[in-house]
Amino acid sequence: MKKLIKPLMIIHNHNRIGSLLSKRKKNTHSKKRQVKPKVSMEWTDDDVFKLITCVESVPMLWYAKDRKYCNKVERVAAWQHMSEVDFNSKFTDADLIAKWSNIRIQYRSYFAKSRKTKFCQGAQEEVKWKFYQVMNFIGRAEEEQTTDTISNLATEDEILTDSKIDRSSTPKCTKRRRMSQSSSIIASSTSSATIVAEGMKG
Repeated sequence: MKKLIKPLMIIHNHNRIGSLLSKRKKNTHSKKRQVKPKVSMEWTDDDVFKLITCVESVPMLWYAKDRKYCNKVERVAAWQHMSEVDFNSKFTDADLIAKWSNIRIQYRSYFAKSRKTKFCQGAQEEVKWKFYQVMNFIGRAEEEQTTDTISNLATEDEILTDSKIDRSSTPKCTKRRRMSQSSSIIASSTSSATIVAEGMKG
């Protein structure tokens, strides 16, 4: 009987530990569910126009060539300043970033369709989205970036082409040519040695 008690106690303890772990998992899940979702404020057209104007005035938030574009600290500070000063804390910096991201995605979609229509039909279709015109600074910046990328690629192609031409124009020393060059050197050295020997005899 004593031998049977120990295995039964081990099984009982194992089951108890398993139940405790499962309870902890349930508690962690319930805690995660209790987190309140972000309350999204309602945006008016005036709010959106104001946001676009404010963002345009801070190039590091949208212009990739700006020297502060990769500075996360400066960018976060700019969003916080916009939230507190420009919007009087009506929207948090997270609200502003989320809304701006949404607007920018919409603009890029309309911009791409407009360019495609112009390319296919030869005439640019007028976009009826109310924020399209004021968002055109994004389109100009992205076109500039695309142009720079294309020019850089063209320069790289030219460099590669030039290097290929230089290599092809350089005469290759073939095996036959090397053999003929070495034989001529040997012949010239032999003839000079013969001349020296004849001079010594004389």
